Amino acid sequence: MVPVRMRRYISTGALLAVVALMAGCPIPLPSGYTASSRENISADVTVQLEAGVTTREEVLLLLGEPDGTGPDDAWLAYGSVYGEGGVVFVICAGGGCGGTGSEKMEYRRLVVTFDEHGLMMNAEFVNRECWEGIIGMGSAGGRSPPCLQISTPGGAQAAPISDQTDTVPQGGEILIPDDLREFARGKVELVLPGWVTGFGAAIAAGEHSRLTRELHDNRQWQELARTVINDKYGDDLRWYYLGRAAEGMGLCDSAEVYYGISKERSDRFKTRCLGIACSGISVPDALEPRLRAVEAMRVAGKCSTARFNGIIHD
Repeated sequence: MVPVRMRRYISTGALLAVVALMAGCPIPLPSGYTASSRENISADVTVQLEAGVTTREEVLLLLGEPDGTGPDDAWLAYGSVYGEGGVVFVICAGGGCGGTGSEKMEYRRLVVTFDEHGLMMNAEFVNRECWEGIIGMGSAGGRSPPCLQISTPGGAQAAPISDQTDTVPQGGEILIPDDLREFARGKVELVLPGWVTGFGAAIAAGEHSRLTRELHDNRQWQELARTVINDKYGDDLRWYYLGRAAEGMGLCDSAEVYYGISKERSDRFKTRCLGIACSGISVPDALEPRLRAVEAMRVAGKCSTARFNGIIHD
């Protein structure tokens, strides 16, 4: 077992590298605070804070530098992350190792708000427990998004795909950067996942799983396409991301190409994402609404035409 005190200094990827040495067995995860977590946040802290009396400076002296701040320090957010234990299963085959498991986490967040004079108005403490999935290959790994953001008052996760509203492209020309030329033409090539192939690309995609979901949710389509293309991993989720990026840019033909490949990948076990590796997106369920959206854009004349260096391409 990994000693409890080591937990504070190792990442998920490093932990998977350690437990890979014991492949074939369930490996228990020790309890303890995560590497970057503070350890002085609890409901008892609010007893030491008094509305209209405690100043911002006193909060800083008591708790230290915050994990998040509002405009003009109107609020200060403090949080802690504690792992209550879990288990990882490691399997090695074909010269590579992969691991999957889950861990129970406890998130605590304290948000202190102040008036224009720097006096405390309110101190809100939130405590939440949840299970998080862990997945990795080799020395790289990742986990599902946290159930509570500790650095912001809202702490809300991204909305489900079905709840999102889109800014629909209005058609016309769209200037495409040279590095996305093949993407705009629907001709991107990614590595086909296999039982003993694509490990390097899978690791890159795993390391960027949270980034790609954030780019997707924030509709940063060009950056989403670049990240997926650079990772080169071709499971159904990454092809879906390419389709979503193309759709968001109004590139209807390319979107349909990428969504079509995503559907093919989702029909095969070894080329579809599983569990937490899907970043909260059910690809089979998401594809049909997106294809209908592309068709609606086409009927409404809102598909864009790609332009490269002043030359128009259909």
